[in-house]
Amino acid sequence: EGLPAARYDLLGSEPLRQEMYLPLNDWGARFLVDPDAWENAGGDVFGSRHFLRAASATVVVPLDIRATSAITLDVEARADGPARDSVDNVDRVTSLDVALNGRPIGAVPLVIGVTQPARQAFVLPAGSRVWRRGYNRVTISKPPNVPSSTQFLVFALRVGPTAASGQVR
Repeated sequence: EGLPAARYDLLGSEPLRQEMYLPLNDWGARFLVDPDAWENAGGDVFGSRHFLRAASATVVVPLDIRATSAITLDVEARADGPARDSVDNVDRVTSLDVALNGRPIGAVPLVIGVTQPARQAFVLPAGSRVWRRGYNRVTISKPPNVPSSTQFLVFALRVGPTAASGQVR
């Protein structure tokens, strides 16, 4: 369910998981809905990553989610470019918007030029009906009017049940 036809040969037999670590490396690239929206950026000391080439791009995540548990989606990303505004001499900040199955869930705040990737966790409560059993679409979008000198890199997605305090009894 929800698997793009163009990716069926690669992912049709992919098992549904309760949790998943999805690095955007050569293995993880098969989960990219539109490979042309991404560019393999190789790796550095923080891991493999892909540039976001398009205004937005989607990753599919095969999940078998329990409705009784809160689920956390963790996005690891970085914004490369000039770190300081040349006029005001202040740090430049931006963000990446994140949507799950077409529903906005938040943003990953980023300081442009910081070498270490930022990680942002989004906790969706039990019974939220945002996740579904099958292929879930995580869409990552650039902000409008971002300077062309800013490159957005996505390193990984992590999905899994939240700590016991998020359980419904």
